[in-house]
Amino acid sequence: LYAISPEKATEVIRAYGAERTMFATDYPMWGARDDIERLLRLNFSDSDYKKIFYDNAIKVYKIK
Repeated sequence: LYAISPEKATEVIRAYGAERTMFATDYPMWGARDDIERLLRLNFSDSDYKKIFYDNAIKVYKIK
């Protein structure tokens, strides 16, 4: 989210859907805290954030 505006990030996530968006970070180049805070300021629903931060990774990586 550091490279695009909050408005553009919201537009892209809405276009592709929260079910196709997964949080990731380029640690150790950047810490996750700032990126998480930026994402949380986009005002998606709790359900969408659960998909982005958790559910989609579980599905993609087949974590039990």
